[in-house]
Amino acid sequence: MKQRILFVDEDQSVLDGFKRVLYKMRSKWDMDFASTSEQALEKMENGSFNAVVASLHMTGISGIQLFEILQESHPETARVFVSDSGEMKTLIEALGTAHQFLVKPVDPVILKNTILRVMALREYLQDNHLKAVINKIKSLPTQPEIHLELLQAISTESIREIGKIIEKNPSIAAKILQLVNSPFFGLKSHINSIFQAVALLGVDTLKALVLSLEIFSKFQVSGSLSKELDEIFSHSIDVASYARLIANEISHRREVANDAFMGGLLHDTGRLILLSCQTEIYYKIKYRYDHQPAAARLPLWQIENEILGVDHSKIGAYLLGLWGLPEIYVEVAAYHHTPTAYFSRQFSAVTAVHIADAIKHMETDDKESRVDFSLRLDLPHLDPLDLTSVVPSFITSINRLKELQPSDR
Repeated sequence: MKQRILFVDEDQSVLDGFKRVLYKMRSKWDMDFASTSEQALEKMENGSFNAVVASLHMTGISGIQLFEILQESHPETARVFVSDSGEMKTLIEALGTAHQFLVKPVDPVILKNTILRVMALREYLQDNHLKAVINKIKSLPTQPEIHLELLQAISTESIREIGKIIEKNPSIAAKILQLVNSPFFGLKSHINSIFQAVALLGVDTLKALVLSLEIFSKFQVSGSLSKELDEIFSHSIDVASYARLIANEISHRREVANDAFMGGLLHDTGRLILLSCQTEIYYKIKYRYDHQPAAARLPLWQIENEILGVDHSKIGAYLLGLWGLPEIYVEVAAYHHTPTAYFSRQFSAVTAVHIADAIKHMETDDKESRVDFSLRLDLPHLDPLDLTSVVPSFITSINRLKELQPSDR
């Protein structure tokens, strides 16, 4: 069955341009066109679309209003904005309703690749209920105290101090990376450093973002939910640090080390989604994990597959891909438990995060509930790289790092 895509723009020449540059895709895509938001909504009621590519600036119902409606009535539909300008204020306004952003005049290659990527993601995650839930997500949960600390720092601290705070918050980091890696900035290579992203955005833009509660919503919880959120964040921060250390020792390349750190920070995005949007299922899975028989212990992600039919790796990768984050972060999220399934047989950020994640789980699991460390390592991936035997040396380096830089959390 063909994928259905709806293009919406008041300028007929823009719609004609879309038809022309995407003409060769007509065998794969069923494309429809609307000149107003009202017409687009009518078409949506008469048949579903896999994606809507809409102009931000339209009279009557604006592009933002259109996507707000679609977010509620058709959450399964991917939403891509096309803006008439590259004004940051415009992008911030749209950040809560759109998954990805393009700027006129639209580069035909970027347009085609953006749609192809969104369509591929829809095939990647088959669960329609989960897709609808994830497509409605505007932001990920964040800790109120970090949110407040960031607000205070933006007014008084340096760019470096602001970057340090953001590196403690995977949710805010994900949204900032979505912003700076969008075509609005027209960068030739992806940004893989929070400090670089903060410097690029500037303090005024960061302040506007953080003050936008629609984007960085505070996770107003207490008790067990708050404890779970803290645990996920703490785990992600440590995995990021461990992965950067491992990447530095193996690759000696700053780019790989930076990707390993950011990939580690975002690798458990799927757990954040389950905790905030599927809380009952999250606790059902956690209960099953904590009460396994000692003789047959399984990692968390395998229990997720048994109960949910999909694990947090795919759930997180789907959202990160939908938001247009660099592919390496999507791949780390997708394959950090199963790097053998990853297309590359070389050492990469995926490998570094896989090892770091296994080491962190070994550190934190209770002795009574500990999964055999070897079961957490994908040996068919590590053995050909001659890495299995050196994992103990990584653990030694990590312990030395912790001694030199004790955690302030």
